Amino acid sequence: MKYILQILLILIFFNLNGQEVNDLSKIHLKGSVQSIKVKAYYGHVNNKKVEKGKRQHNWSLDEHKTFNTLGNTDSVYHYYPDTNLLMFKRVYMYDSLNLLTKSTQFFVNSNSNHTYYTNYTISKATIVKLDFFTSSTCQFTTIQKFNEAGLLISETDFNNDSSHYNSKVLSYNSNDQLINELFSKLDGTYNGEFKYSYDIDGNIIVKTFYDKQNHVEIKYDFEYKFDSTKNWIVKIINVTKGAKKHHLGTKTYYLERTIKYF
Repeated sequence: MKYILQILLILIFFNLNGQEVNDLSKIHLKGSVQSIKVKAYYGHVNNKKVEKGKRQHNWSLDEHKTFNTLGNTDSVYHYYPDTNLLMFKRVYMYDSLNLLTKSTQFFVNSNSNHTYYTNYTISKATIVKLDFFTSSTCQFTTIQKFNEAGLLISETDFNNDSSHYNSKVLSYNSNDQLINELFSKLDGTYNGEFKYSYDIDGNIIVKTFYDKQNHVEIKYDFEYKFDSTKNWIVKIINVTKGAKKHHLGTKTYYLERTIKYF
């Protein structure tokens, strides 16, 4: 049993090249990163160069994340961009084998008094996430499946009545880079997809969403500035097509990222 467990952990957390698959590698961070802090601004074009403009009031783009020494997430903080007050924080818990078991989200400086938490069950190459509000019944369930390299290949969401309402299938190239996310609806019909392109260092340079008719709905072009470890510290996002709800809109965004290393 102990031997089987060891093999299982290798399959989930290590890829075929012997490189550890942890939260740092999943977001392409290099080195022993202790924390990252991202602040979002509008991009201001000056002499054909994009510079940092006014603060962008989108809390989902502002993020402060800390990592443990094994490269997995300890906590995540989101702030109100206009006041810099903490909106909520999420804390992650692991067992003695560094397997994720639970995360808890606390709302701060908010009208919401809910505590949102997620239980994780890892079985072979599958993770089952059970999401709750406060201490009520389960609100929805997410089932994630991984390949032998530890990369996510499918994700399916279910309502609390076990009805399927959303899913996606992910595919990768020979460098283990995500190249396609295909979405389907409740009845299994195709609902569009994201396609990705990369530079020679593995950074995403184009992300495009195609609708059900295979038309470009929205396209993101990315530019970067890097630190000495080749982690980006400035990301410029140019939205060249589309302005749908839940997207950034037809503007240019300038993200600053501060990285602290162990």
